[in-house]
Amino acid sequence: MILNRNASGNSDVCSVVAHPYQFSFYTRNYQWKYHAKQKEIAVRLLQDEYNGNRQDFLKGITHYTNVKVKTVWMKAFMVETVIGNHKFLREKR
Repeated sequence: MILNRNASGNSDVCSVVAHPYQFSFYTRNYQWKYHAKQKEIAVRLLQDEYNGNRQDFLKGITHYTNVKVKTVWMKAFMVETVIGNHKFLREKR
């Protein structure tokens, strides 16, 4: 998702991650020790990206939210898939 947002050319990866209220893992109090496997996967995917081995298995998905959330900004997006309590969206084309 981060790499798909970055691919749109609007900003660099660090700016995408650090943008306020975008990713719950990028908070002062986030406890990576409880999510070691997720961190390992994220690091591996970023390493693949920088080595030129990117595979967009997310089909252009750039945003996600809880399934209960409905906000104005979502009108520009379509739901690509739902996993658990989260819906994953990509821009309408």
